[in-house]
Amino acid sequence: AIPGMQRLEVRDTYRQLILPHLREFDPDIIFISAGFDAHKKDSMNFGYVGMVEDDYEWVTEQLVRIANTCCNGRIVSVLEGGYKIHGGIVSPFARSVASHVRALVDGGRSRELYDLQDCEWESQFEKHLIEERERKRQQKIEKMRLMEAQSRQTLYGSSPR
Repeated sequence: AIPGMQRLEVRDTYRQLILPHLREFDPDIIFISAGFDAHKKDSMNFGYVGMVEDDYEWVTEQLVRIANTCCNGRIVSVLEGGYKIHGGIVSPFARSVASHVRALVDGGRSRELYDLQDCEWESQFEKHLIEERERKRQQKIEKMRLMEAQSRQTLYGSSPR
């Protein structure tokens, strides 16, 4: 699996399935039950979903844009409980909550609207970045393999036939 692709798949699920349907539903108010157990460091899901703080902030930004578009920015978020918060204020939970709240505050100030075309462009851009990072990673691995082979050849002479 390509590093970062799992997060893109989660975001694309929101872009293609959840957000367009929510926009079509055209709610009068949006209620969020804010849970963070999909975090890659949360022991409840063993990192299966693999979200990080940026993903929670992104999802919240999208929900705020839907609220700005449909219901005059009316959005209510309630924090779920029962988390293991080892690490205190630097725990993945605390950082995720901070990202979520930051997106709520920033979204309330910007009044930015939801745009499906923006979501499509963003998806393609993120995919390009991930593919480019993977291409560079593969080049680096290949360069290291060549250097290792040259080093072996220097140490042991020409390879046996």
